[in-house]
Amino acid sequence: MSEKRILVVCPVCSKSGRVPVPTEVIAKKDSGATSVYIPREMICQHEFYAYVDKNFKVRDYLVLEYSLKAEALKIKSKLNFLLKKQDTFNFSLKNLSNFITERDFRSLLFSCFVGSSILFIEDDLDSERFGVLFNALAWFFPHMPDTCVIMSPPNYLEFNDKQPDNLKTYSIFNVLYKISVQKPFGDSLSETFEEILNSIRENDSKLSFIYAKNKVDYLLKFTEEIEGMDTKDHKHIQKIMKKKYPEHESMFSSRWIDTMHQRKELWIEPETEESKEVVKKVELAKDHLYFYNSAIHVRTAENQDTDLKKHILQIIRSETVVSIAGIINDLEKRAYERTLEFDYNLVPEILDGFKDKGFITIT
Repeated sequence: MSEKRILVVCPVCSKSGRVPVPTEVIAKKDSGATSVYIPREMICQHEFYAYVDKNFKVRDYLVLEYSLKAEALKIKSKLNFLLKKQDTFNFSLKNLSNFITERDFRSLLFSCFVGSSILFIEDDLDSERFGVLFNALAWFFPHMPDTCVIMSPPNYLEFNDKQPDNLKTYSIFNVLYKISVQKPFGDSLSETFEEILNSIRENDSKLSFIYAKNKVDYLLKFTEEIEGMDTKDHKHIQKIMKKKYPEHESMFSSRWIDTMHQRKELWIEPETEESKEVVKKVELAKDHLYFYNSAIHVRTAENQDTDLKKHILQIIRSETVVSIAGIINDLEKRAYERTLEFDYNLVPEILDGFKDKGFITIT
Protein backbone atom coordinates (compact mmCIF):
# COMPACT_ATOMS: atom_id res chain seq x y z
CA MET A 1 0.00 0.00 0.00
CA SER A 2 1.44 3.40 -1.02
CA GLU A 3 1.99 6.03 1.61
CA LYS A 4 2.35 9.78 1.80
CA ARG A 5 4.20 11.64 4.54
CA ILE A 6 2.28 14.52 6.10
CA LEU A 7 3.34 17.18 8.58
CA VAL A 8 1.69 16.95 12.00
CA VAL A 9 2.12 19.21 15.02
CA CYS A 10 1.58 17.83 18.52
CA PRO A 11 -1.38 19.73 20.05
CA VAL A 12 0.22 19.39 23.51
CA CYS A 13 3.88 20.39 23.12
CA SER A 14 3.87 21.76 19.50
CA LYS A 15 6.70 19.49 18.34
CA SER A 16 6.31 18.67 14.65
CA GLY A 17 7.31 15.91 12.30
CA ARG A 18 6.24 13.99 9.25
CA VAL A 19 4.35 10.71 9.54
CA PRO A 20 3.37 8.23 6.83
CA VAL A 21 -0.34 7.76 6.04
CA PRO A 22 -1.82 5.24 3.57
CA THR A 23 -3.01 7.14 0.49
CA GLU A 24 -5.69 4.56 -0.39
CA VAL A 25 -7.42 4.81 3.00
CA ILE A 26 -7.48 8.63 2.92
CA ALA A 27 -8.72 8.74 -0.70
CA LYS A 28 -11.61 6.35 0.00
CA LYS A 29 -13.30 8.77 2.41
CA ASP A 30 -16.07 10.56 0.52
CA SER A 31 -16.35 13.45 2.97
CA GLY A 32 -15.01 14.57 6.30
CA ALA A 33 -11.64 13.54 7.66
CA THR A 34 -9.84 10.31 8.48
CA SER A 35 -8.44 9.87 11.97
CA VAL A 36 -4.75 8.92 12.01
CA TYR A 37 -3.32 7.63 15.28
CA ILE A 38 0.05 9.12 16.28
CA PRO A 39 1.62 6.92 18.99
CA ARG A 40 4.07 8.06 21.64
CA GLU A 41 7.66 8.57 20.49
CA MET A 42 6.73 8.97 16.81
CA ILE A 43 6.78 12.76 17.15
CA CYS A 44 7.15 13.32 20.87
CA GLN A 45 6.17 11.74 24.20
CA HIS A 46 2.44 12.35 23.60
CA GLU A 47 -0.12 10.25 21.74
CA PHE A 48 -2.92 11.84 19.76
CA TYR A 49 -5.07 11.64 16.63
CA ALA A 50 -4.68 13.82 13.56
CA TYR A 51 -7.77 14.28 11.36
CA VAL A 52 -6.61 14.26 7.73
CA ASP A 53 -8.84 15.35 4.83
CA LYS A 54 -8.79 14.07 1.22
CA ASN A 55 -6.17 16.66 0.30
CA PHE A 56 -3.85 15.23 3.00
CA LYS A 57 -4.19 18.35 5.14
CA VAL A 58 -4.61 18.08 8.90
CA ARG A 59 -7.97 19.61 9.86
CA ASP A 60 -7.93 18.95 13.60
CA TYR A 61 -6.26 17.09 16.45
CA LEU A 62 -7.58 15.03 19.33
CA VAL A 63 -5.45 14.63 22.43
CA LEU A 64 -5.83 11.20 23.97
CA GLU A 65 -6.78 11.56 27.59
CA TYR A 66 -5.29 9.06 30.00
CA SER A 67 -7.87 6.30 29.71
CA LEU A 68 -8.45 3.47 32.17
CA LYS A 69 -9.84 1.35 29.37
CA ALA A 70 -6.79 2.07 27.21
CA GLU A 71 -4.57 0.95 30.07
CA ALA A 72 -6.56 -2.27 30.35
CA LEU A 73 -6.22 -2.98 26.62
CA LYS A 74 -2.45 -2.46 26.68
CA ILE A 75 -1.85 -5.48 28.91
CA LYS A 76 -4.74 -7.68 27.70
CA SER A 77 -2.47 -10.10 25.81
CA LYS A 78 -0.21 -10.45 28.85
CA LEU A 79 -3.18 -11.24 31.10
CA ASN A 80 -4.48 -13.80 28.61
CA PHE A 81 -1.06 -15.46 28.74
CA LEU A 82 -1.25 -15.57 32.55
CA LEU A 83 -4.71 -17.14 32.40
CA LYS A 84 -3.43 -19.90 30.15
CA LYS A 85 -0.85 -20.68 32.86
CA GLN A 86 -3.46 -20.69 35.64
CA ASP A 87 -2.82 -24.33 36.61
CA THR A 88 0.85 -23.57 37.27
CA PHE A 89 0.06 -21.16 40.11
CA ASN A 90 -0.55 -22.28 43.65
CA PHE A 91 -3.47 -20.12 44.72
CA SER A 92 -4.38 -22.07 47.83
CA LEU A 93 -5.49 -19.92 50.74
CA LYS A 94 -2.21 -20.65 52.53
CA ASN A 95 -0.16 -19.42 49.59
CA LEU A 96 -2.46 -16.46 48.99
CA SER A 97 -1.76 -15.36 52.56
CA ASN A 98 1.83 -14.69 51.51
CA PHE A 99 0.63 -11.91 49.20
CA ILE A 100 -2.64 -10.56 50.64
CA THR A 101 -4.52 -10.64 53.92
CA GLU A 102 -7.67 -12.73 54.07
CA ARG A 103 -9.76 -9.65 54.76
CA ASP A 104 -8.46 -7.87 51.65
CA PHE A 105 -8.90 -10.97 49.50
CA ARG A 106 -12.47 -11.24 50.77
CA SER A 107 -13.01 -7.59 49.84
CA LEU A 108 -11.64 -8.10 46.33
CA LEU A 109 -14.00 -11.05 45.85
CA PHE A 110 -16.85 -8.81 46.96
CA SER A 111 -15.61 -6.13 44.54
CA CYS A 112 -15.89 -8.56 41.65
CA PHE A 113 -19.36 -9.58 42.81
CA VAL A 114 -20.82 -6.07 42.99
CA GLY A 115 -19.09 -4.86 39.80
CA SER A 116 -16.41 -2.63 41.29
CA SER A 117 -13.50 -3.08 38.88
CA ILE A 118 -10.10 -3.71 40.44
CA LEU A 119 -7.03 -1.57 39.90
CA PHE A 120 -3.80 -3.43 40.71
CA ILE A 121 -0.75 -1.30 41.45
CA GLU A 122 1.99 -3.54 40.08
CA ASP A 123 5.11 -3.08 37.97
CA ASP A 124 6.04 -6.73 37.45
CA LEU A 125 3.33 -8.85 35.83
CA ASP A 126 5.73 -11.81 35.76
CA SER A 127 6.03 -11.90 39.55
CA GLU A 128 4.57 -14.79 41.54
CA ARG A 129 2.70 -12.38 43.81
CA PHE A 130 0.71 -10.98 40.91
CA GLY A 131 0.19 -14.29 39.10
CA VAL A 132 -1.18 -15.96 42.22
CA LEU A 133 -3.56 -13.14 43.20
CA PHE A 134 -4.73 -12.43 39.65
CA ASN A 135 -5.48 -16.07 38.85
CA ALA A 136 -7.21 -16.70 42.19
CA LEU A 137 -9.67 -13.87 41.54
CA ALA A 138 -10.09 -14.89 37.88
CA TRP A 139 -10.92 -18.41 39.03
CA PHE A 140 -13.96 -17.18 40.93
CA PHE A 141 -14.94 -14.35 38.56
CA PRO A 142 -13.83 -15.02 34.95
CA HIS A 143 -15.01 -11.55 33.86
CA MET A 144 -12.53 -9.85 36.23
CA PRO A 145 -9.60 -9.82 33.72
CA ASP A 146 -11.79 -7.91 31.24
CA THR A 147 -12.44 -5.05 33.64
CA CYS A 148 -9.32 -4.83 35.80
CA VAL A 149 -6.59 -2.24 35.29
CA ILE A 150 -2.90 -2.58 36.13
CA MET A 151 -0.71 0.48 36.70
CA SER A 152 2.85 0.93 37.81
CA PRO A 153 3.22 3.04 40.99
CA PRO A 154 4.32 6.20 39.08
CA ASN A 155 1.43 5.88 36.58
CA TYR A 156 -1.07 5.38 39.38
CA LEU A 157 0.18 8.41 41.33
CA GLU A 158 0.01 10.56 38.18
CA PHE A 159 -3.49 9.36 37.28
CA ASN A 160 -4.77 9.73 40.84
CA ASP A 161 -3.40 13.27 40.92
CA LYS A 162 -5.03 14.30 37.62
CA GLN A 163 -8.25 12.27 37.48
CA PRO A 164 -9.14 11.06 41.00
CA ASP A 165 -12.88 11.12 40.29
CA ASN A 166 -12.47 8.38 37.68
CA LEU A 167 -11.19 6.02 40.39
CA LYS A 168 -14.07 6.43 42.85
CA THR A 169 -15.72 3.09 42.08
CA TYR A 170 -12.46 1.12 41.74
CA SER A 171 -11.11 -1.24 44.37
CA ILE A 172 -7.40 -0.43 44.45
CA PHE A 173 -4.80 -2.87 45.75
CA ASN A 174 -1.04 -2.38 45.86
CA VAL A 175 0.29 -5.87 45.13
CA LEU A 176 3.93 -5.12 45.93
CA TYR A 177 3.23 -3.77 49.42
CA LYS A 178 0.18 -5.95 50.21
CA ILE A 179 -1.83 -2.81 50.95
CA SER A 180 -5.46 -2.12 50.13
CA VAL A 181 -5.36 1.48 48.91
CA GLN A 182 -9.09 1.96 48.40
CA LYS A 183 -12.32 0.08 49.02
CA PRO A 184 -15.46 1.82 47.76
CA PHE A 185 -17.45 0.07 50.50
CA GLY A 186 -16.91 -0.91 54.14
CA ASP A 187 -15.35 -4.22 55.17
CA SER A 188 -18.57 -5.15 56.95
CA LEU A 189 -20.38 -5.46 53.60
CA SER A 190 -18.02 -8.21 52.45
CA GLU A 191 -18.30 -10.28 55.64
CA THR A 192 -20.67 -12.81 54.05
CA PHE A 193 -17.83 -13.80 51.72
CA GLU A 194 -16.02 -15.15 54.77
CA GLU A 195 -18.16 -18.23 54.14
CA ILE A 196 -16.41 -18.66 50.77
CA LEU A 197 -13.01 -18.47 52.48
CA ASN A 198 -14.12 -20.93 55.14
CA SER A 199 -15.09 -23.46 52.50
CA ILE A 200 -11.54 -23.23 51.13
CA ARG A 201 -9.94 -23.28 54.56
CA GLU A 202 -11.58 -26.56 55.56
CA ASN A 203 -9.75 -28.48 52.87
CA ASP A 204 -7.14 -26.30 51.20
CA SER A 205 -7.02 -28.14 47.87
CA LYS A 206 -8.05 -27.75 44.25
CA LEU A 207 -11.27 -29.62 45.02
CA SER A 208 -12.20 -27.09 47.70
CA PHE A 209 -11.68 -24.28 45.21
CA ILE A 210 -14.00 -26.02 42.75
CA TYR A 211 -16.62 -26.29 45.48
CA ALA A 212 -16.22 -22.62 46.41
CA LYS A 213 -16.40 -21.60 42.74
CA ASN A 214 -19.70 -23.48 42.38
CA LYS A 215 -21.02 -21.58 45.37
CA VAL A 216 -20.07 -18.24 43.80
CA ASP A 217 -21.71 -19.27 40.51
CA TYR A 218 -24.95 -20.08 42.35
CA LEU A 219 -24.71 -16.79 44.21
CA LEU A 220 -24.57 -14.89 40.91
CA LYS A 221 -27.46 -16.90 39.51
CA PHE A 222 -29.66 -16.36 42.57
CA THR A 223 -28.75 -12.66 42.70
CA GLU A 224 -30.00 -12.14 39.14
CA GLU A 225 -33.28 -13.86 40.00
CA ILE A 226 -33.79 -11.83 43.16
CA GLU A 227 -32.95 -8.58 41.37
CA GLY A 228 -35.79 -9.34 38.95
CA MET A 229 -38.37 -9.71 41.70
CA ASP A 230 -40.85 -6.94 42.50
CA THR A 231 -40.52 -7.44 46.26
CA LYS A 232 -37.71 -6.82 48.74
CA ASP A 233 -39.46 -8.62 51.56
CA HIS A 234 -36.94 -11.16 52.88
CA LYS A 235 -39.50 -13.67 54.10
CA HIS A 236 -41.33 -13.67 50.78
CA ILE A 237 -38.05 -14.03 48.84
CA GLN A 238 -36.87 -16.83 51.13
CA LYS A 239 -40.14 -18.70 50.65
CA ILE A 240 -39.93 -18.48 46.86
CA MET A 241 -36.24 -19.36 46.57
CA LYS A 242 -36.24 -22.18 49.15
CA LYS A 243 -39.15 -23.81 47.39
CA LYS A 244 -37.45 -23.47 44.00
CA TYR A 245 -33.94 -24.49 45.18
CA PRO A 246 -34.37 -26.67 48.31
CA GLU A 247 -30.84 -28.08 47.99
CA HIS A 248 -29.41 -24.55 48.43
CA GLU A 249 -31.54 -23.47 51.37
CA SER A 250 -28.51 -22.20 53.32
CA MET A 251 -27.89 -19.50 50.70
CA PHE A 252 -31.22 -17.82 51.38
CA SER A 253 -30.51 -16.56 54.87
CA SER A 254 -31.32 -12.90 55.56
CA ARG A 255 -27.59 -12.17 55.51
CA TRP A 256 -27.06 -13.63 52.04
CA ILE A 257 -30.18 -11.95 50.67
CA ASP A 258 -28.88 -8.63 52.01
CA THR A 259 -25.65 -9.28 50.13
CA MET A 260 -27.53 -10.04 46.91
CA HIS A 261 -29.51 -6.82 47.25
CA GLN A 262 -26.33 -4.84 47.89
CA ARG A 263 -24.97 -5.59 44.43
CA LYS A 264 -27.82 -3.68 42.84
CA GLU A 265 -28.08 -0.95 45.46
CA LEU A 266 -24.35 -0.20 45.47
CA TRP A 267 -23.69 0.20 41.78
CA ILE A 268 -26.88 0.53 39.74
CA GLU A 269 -28.58 3.92 39.61
CA PRO A 270 -31.82 3.50 37.64
CA GLU A 271 -32.72 7.18 38.02
CA THR A 272 -29.53 8.27 36.25
CA GLU A 273 -29.98 5.84 33.37
CA GLU A 274 -33.66 6.69 33.03
CA SER A 275 -33.03 10.43 32.88
CA LYS A 276 -30.39 9.88 30.19
CA GLU A 277 -32.87 7.96 28.05
CA VAL A 278 -35.51 10.66 28.52
CA VAL A 279 -33.08 13.28 27.26
CA LYS A 280 -32.35 11.21 24.16
CA LYS A 281 -36.04 10.60 23.37
CA VAL A 282 -37.02 14.24 23.80
CA GLU A 283 -34.20 15.51 21.63
CA LEU A 284 -34.74 12.95 18.88
CA ALA A 285 -38.25 14.31 18.36
CA LYS A 286 -36.89 17.72 17.33
CA ASP A 287 -33.65 16.63 15.69
CA HIS A 288 -31.73 18.70 13.17
CA LEU A 289 -28.57 18.29 11.10
CA TYR A 290 -25.40 20.07 12.11
CA PHE A 291 -22.68 21.23 9.71
CA TYR A 292 -19.19 22.35 10.71
CA ASN A 293 -17.94 25.71 9.44
CA SER A 294 -14.75 24.74 7.59
CA ALA A 295 -13.40 28.27 7.96
CA ILE A 296 -12.98 27.79 11.72
CA HIS A 297 -9.39 27.25 12.88
CA VAL A 298 -8.38 23.61 13.41
CA ARG A 299 -7.53 24.21 17.08
CA THR A 300 -10.97 25.61 17.96
CA ALA A 301 -12.26 22.32 19.34
CA GLU A 302 -9.24 21.89 21.61
CA ASN A 303 -9.64 25.39 23.05
CA GLN A 304 -13.17 24.95 24.43
CA ASP A 305 -13.60 25.61 28.15
CA THR A 306 -15.28 22.26 28.97
CA ASP A 307 -14.66 18.66 27.89
CA LEU A 308 -18.26 18.33 26.72
CA LYS A 309 -17.97 21.31 24.36
CA LYS A 310 -14.64 20.05 23.05
CA HIS A 311 -15.96 16.58 22.28
CA ILE A 312 -19.17 17.85 20.64
CA LEU A 313 -17.22 20.13 18.31
CA GLN A 314 -14.74 17.37 17.46
CA ILE A 315 -17.59 14.98 16.64
CA ILE A 316 -19.30 17.49 14.30
CA ARG A 317 -15.98 18.33 12.66
CA SER A 318 -15.03 14.70 12.05
CA GLU A 319 -18.47 13.69 10.75
CA THR A 320 -19.04 16.83 8.61
CA VAL A 321 -22.84 16.35 8.84
CA VAL A 322 -24.38 14.80 11.95
CA SER A 323 -27.69 14.68 13.83
CA ILE A 324 -28.11 15.21 17.57
CA ALA A 325 -28.79 11.47 17.87
CA GLY A 326 -25.40 10.81 16.27
CA ILE A 327 -23.71 13.34 18.56
CA ILE A 328 -25.14 11.78 21.72
CA ASN A 329 -24.32 8.25 20.54
CA ASP A 330 -20.71 9.28 19.86
CA LEU A 331 -20.52 11.04 23.24
CA GLU A 332 -21.72 7.87 24.97
CA LYS A 333 -19.01 5.83 23.22
CA ARG A 334 -16.33 8.33 24.22
CA ALA A 335 -17.64 8.44 27.78
CA TYR A 336 -17.45 4.63 28.02
CA GLU A 337 -14.03 4.32 26.37
CA ARG A 338 -12.38 7.09 28.39
CA THR A 339 -14.34 6.80 31.65
CA LEU A 340 -15.74 10.32 31.23
CA GLU A 341 -19.01 11.72 32.52
CA PHE A 342 -21.15 14.05 30.37
CA ASP A 343 -24.38 15.87 31.21
CA TYR A 344 -26.38 15.16 28.03
CA ASN A 345 -28.99 17.75 29.04
CA LEU A 346 -26.48 20.46 28.12
CA VAL A 347 -26.04 19.31 24.51
CA PRO A 348 -28.88 21.39 22.91
CA GLU A 349 -27.75 24.56 24.72
CA ILE A 350 -24.13 24.04 23.65
CA LEU A 351 -25.18 23.49 20.03
CA ASP A 352 -27.17 26.73 20.07
CA GLY A 353 -24.09 28.49 21.46
CA PHE A 354 -21.90 27.07 18.70
CA LYS A 355 -24.42 28.29 16.13
CA ASP A 356 -24.37 31.83 17.56
CA LYS A 357 -20.55 31.85 17.43
CA GLY A 358 -20.58 30.70 13.80
CA PHE A 359 -18.83 27.36 14.52
CA ILE A 360 -21.68 25.34 13.02
CA THR A 361 -24.80 25.65 10.87
CA ILE A 362 -28.12 24.07 11.87
CA THR A 363 -30.68 23.04 9.26
